[in-house]
Amino acid sequence: MDQDRIVLKTTPPRAHRMVIARPRLAQLWDEVRERAFIEVCAPGGFGKSTVLVQWRLLWLERGALVTWATLDAQDGPIRFARVLAQAMRSASGRASFDRIALEYGDDPERALDALTAVLSEIASLAAPTVIVLDDGENLPRETARDALAYLLMNAPANLTVVLGTRVPLVLPTVELTARGECARVTVDDLRLDLDDAVALLRKRFGKRLELDDCVRLHEMTEGWPIGLQLAAAAIERSPHYHTAVLALSARSGDLERYFIESLLDHLPEAVAAFLTRIAILDPLSRELCEATTGSPMAAPWLEQMMADTPIFTVTEAQGWMRLHALARDFLLGRFEQLPEAERTQLHLRAAQWLAQRRFFPDAARHALAAKDEPLAQACASQGLWSVATSGDLAEALQWIPHLAPETLADNVQLRLIGAWVMALGNRPDEARRTADEVLRDPSTEPAMTFMAALVASCAEACADRIGLIPAIMARWPTLPDYVVDPVHRQSYFNTCAVVAVASGELAQVHAMDTSPAPEAADNRTLALVFSISRLYLAVALLREGDPIRVEELLQGPLAHAERTQGRRSTVACLHAVGMAAALLERDEVARAEALLAHRVDVMERFVFPDAILLAYETRVRLAAAQGDERRALGVLGSMEADGRARSMPRLVLAGLAMRIHLHACKGHVESATALMPTLEALAPTFEGPEYLPFLREYKLRCALARALLAIARFDGASAQAELSDAAELARAANFAREAVTVQALRAVAAELAGSERALPLLAEALSIGAMRGCLRLVEEAHPAVLALRRRLEAADARQAPAAASTALPPAHTPPRKPAASPGGLLTPKEAEVLRLVAAGHSNKHIAKAMDVGDETVKWHLKNLFAKLSAGSRRHAVDRARMMGLVIDEDAVA
Repeated sequence: MDQDRIVLKTTPPRAHRMVIARPRLAQLWDEVRERAFIEVCAPGGFGKSTVLVQWRLLWLERGALVTWATLDAQDGPIRFARVLAQAMRSASGRASFDRIALEYGDDPERALDALTAVLSEIASLAAPTVIVLDDGENLPRETARDALAYLLMNAPANLTVVLGTRVPLVLPTVELTARGECARVTVDDLRLDLDDAVALLRKRFGKRLELDDCVRLHEMTEGWPIGLQLAAAAIERSPHYHTAVLALSARSGDLERYFIESLLDHLPEAVAAFLTRIAILDPLSRELCEATTGSPMAAPWLEQMMADTPIFTVTEAQGWMRLHALARDFLLGRFEQLPEAERTQLHLRAAQWLAQRRFFPDAARHALAAKDEPLAQACASQGLWSVATSGDLAEALQWIPHLAPETLADNVQLRLIGAWVMALGNRPDEARRTADEVLRDPSTEPAMTFMAALVASCAEACADRIGLIPAIMARWPTLPDYVVDPVHRQSYFNTCAVVAVASGELAQVHAMDTSPAPEAADNRTLALVFSISRLYLAVALLREGDPIRVEELLQGPLAHAERTQGRRSTVACLHAVGMAAALLERDEVARAEALLAHRVDVMERFVFPDAILLAYETRVRLAAAQGDERRALGVLGSMEADGRARSMPRLVLAGLAMRIHLHACKGHVESATALMPTLEALAPTFEGPEYLPFLREYKLRCALARALLAIARFDGASAQAELSDAAELARAANFAREAVTVQALRAVAAELAGSERALPLLAEALSIGAMRGCLRLVEEAHPAVLALRRRLEAADARQAPAAASTALPPAHTPPRKPAASPGGLLTPKEAEVLRLVAAGHSNKHIAKAMDVGDETVKWHLKNLFAKLSAGSRRHAVDRARMMGLVIDEDAVA
């Protein structure tokens, strides 16, 4: 009978049909697969066995012999040896492993001899061999201490031992680690990232589950594989997935049963009661749990549950941890069943402990829950600044009503902090009134007057009334010496950046960027102002047509904000909206969509007009890129309605202009024409002082709308005239991004007008787009661009052979191949232009030789000068020789 159980224990489990390929784990396997010992350690529900099954298949594909053994509490040392022998017999087919089992039988004194025999046989196989041991936490202590340790210390060179376990085993791995032969796979490696979660849900639900809901489920389950599977099972039975996702809770159904069966049923009653009472703490520490519950066992209980259960995660702050969101939801359901008096007392103890240690934001939350208004007011007054400056604006707004009126009357700084929060929280007019009261008071100290001006400027910036800011800040053309608070200093630079972006003075925005690397700013009170700084620098870079630098700017801060503050935090969302816009510009549609998923509602609460505008525009362009014009028009309708509700005419302008673009590109002439009067009626608004900085943007959007409408009417001449104005406006405003769109549309208009310049104009637009990393702008300009591009590519293919012969130097010179560019510095066309320049040919001769227009040659020369850091044709040739580029050696420039 025992032999039958051993056979079953050594039979590998079947791969689950819903398992997805996880490239990250496959890469991890490739990194560790040749180590002598690999420990996969994580609590239940993290998919250890699933990963081991997948890795087993990868080893088999590489030709290794792979065994499997599921361990249990009956595996004493001699039985452990028999299990290994049976596993090796199944994998290798060698009868010698059967003889080992017969020879050593069940004699516990001969366990190590039996293991020695197994290892000797493995060594004689002379083939890569892998022993996979699952459920290692069940192994008796003496087996782990003696038999498993012996196996590791005496493993032959062709053997790899893989151990899956819920808790780390005490094993002699120091020497293996020192030799680089030991690898450990932890919870962080096994946790599902967003891509994994979306792939798993897409495999189960297809497109029936929206991306927003996929992301919401991933965040709710925090990458916990079993949690995601249970959540998926819970919504699968619902006829309306989105509604089911919104209503999903760990207080009912399969999720509740899982926590009861896998957690509470296995815990002593006192520990379960302790868990229920600490569910209100987020984050929590051993000391806080002890103070809140009054239990002296807090430390050992937490330590044990950290090791045995998957419901705790360690935070960035040392000594602090969090309950998993689903587990906390489940336990809060139990907490709410406690008597009200006990719940109040638990909150009060937590508030007092936190307040004594100056954790005022968390203390205020518990004081409010305990209905201790005086303590809540005191903590709110002390904590409002840190909450607001770290980006928790929604919470900061909730606290303002709890600030005592007498405290506000006596504390100018607190009053201004509250006004700043209101400005950022969609109440700019209230904020401006408070700031004006302080500005009008002649007795106000200079530092508070300056802070009031910043608050007033913030209110106008959040209302998009940028034209009013210069008058507010006129007294401070430079940063005053008496301003020492780093938040105030950065806010001043941010204010200047807002005005500079609106005015098209983009170089000033670069000069004012003082934000450090995210890890360098340990003080969370700097998180929000630095994220605003990066946002406006990203806006400037996008307008300059440089999405690559935007990605470089935001990638690190975004990851840091998600890790430390959460994916839906204000700071993370500000970085995400700029990053998504940059990725879409670079045609990375899927990544851009994933970045915005389940964040739009957060971004719509922002009162950062440029962030709102970027979010809306990116969503519209994403919908259009996926061929969903209906969704695009729906987003545009929301955009215009939001702009009118917020009194932000720039949102209305962008929504109207993009609607005209969509209709005109579809040939809906009447629909586009009907929208033009509404767009033109906005002119007086942008001529007023509040919105005057946006007048050029308004005129540019109008010119582009009229040009698109002319193209839709097949009126190439009118389109060319409008685009000429648009090009001038884009240059004046430093809108290099819009200039790319204008150039692409000029090619379409030239084609309509029957001009031969259509293809050279498109070639220039494509060249600029490729150089800047924003080719998508060219393709989005108009559907006709794609047909023109195909013609251009066909023409280039025909001209390539001709260029080599027609562009020959004097007759006695043998034909030469186009210049090569080491490292890919120059494109083939640029290399050919460089060769002809080096041979002394004029622009006209080069254009004729390459069968391109004069403007195209000029553009290639401009790119050459930039890439070679040259100021003239001769300088470019000299620099090319110095850099090792291959050109005509006998050339005379």
